[in-house]
Amino acid sequence: MERTNFEKLDVYRLSEKLAHDVWNIVIAWDTFARDTVGKQIVRAADSIGANIAEGSGHVEVLSIIGDLYGWRVAHYMKPSTGCAAHIRESFCR
Repeated sequence: MERTNFEKLDVYRLSEKLAHDVWNIVIAWDTFARDTVGKQIVRAADSIGANIAEGSGHVEVLSIIGDLYGWRVAHYMKPSTGCAAHIRESFCR
């Protein structure tokens, strides 16, 4: 089976190696460390390759810009939703 374009990229192959290396490091940690921080690190390392693969599917610049804008909005919404929840809770009392 022929490899897709993103699978030929050096950065994608490096991301696969990184994910594998992170897994091998985290799997050796004790249960508490694996369950708290380890799982997050493994997911983050795995998502690098997934993001490269997803990004290679975008052919239009506007689509990529839209995705970046969507990420930015989601990133800034997290603190604001926590603040809104705090404000709403004080009004409910």
